[in-house]
Amino acid sequence: MPSQTVRIGLACNEGCLFCFADPEMWASRPRGTEDYSNLIGEDWRAAFRKVRSDGFDGLSISGGEPALHPDLVRMVKYARLLGFNRVELQSNATLLNEVNVRRLARAGLCSALVSLPGHREKVYNALTATRGYYDAALNGIRNLLDAGVRVSLAHVMCTANFEEVESFVEFVAERFPEVSSVRLLYVQPEGRATKYPGLY
Repeated sequence: MPSQTVRIGLACNEGCLFCFADPEMWASRPRGTEDYSNLIGEDWRAAFRKVRSDGFDGLSISGGEPALHPDLVRMVKYARLLGFNRVELQSNATLLNEVNVRRLARAGLCSALVSLPGHREKVYNALTATRGYYDAALNGIRNLLDAGVRVSLAHVMCTANFEEVESFVEFVAERFPEVSSVRLLYVQPEGRATKYPGLY
């Protein structure tokens, strides 16, 4: 069977304008319910076992930013012990330094889907509503690749970056030729994105 995505939390160190997993807008919804889609409760081991018993061979760990969770390495290791053939991390890569990535790779992380909304720092900062994370994101991608983790990039297209798609792909091809794919996505009118209709 295909992979199942689980969200281990909604906390994030970035504030992407297009994010549909906005914790402020979902604060009134309890964890571990259908209202929260695939956001699991505090007992992540039970949630992982349930996904595995449902017959899924792959597990994709998402957020928010999963690297903020103190048990992330344990989660990856436990997922592999449960028999998941594929364990993926969905991340912005800004917290994935060499040490973190080595631990994740040793635990059995197979692949990562990294959000990269722009290849120019100015665009990146504007869309993530942050400063100082651009270089960390690029370094995180490099650390994943150097550790042998398969990397795909998720590029959410919007009014701020759609005219640069060609140069974005060229940037990726030159800087990260080992990247397996670039997924061109669109802004979903959910979560924080509903505050910024000008992105559509």
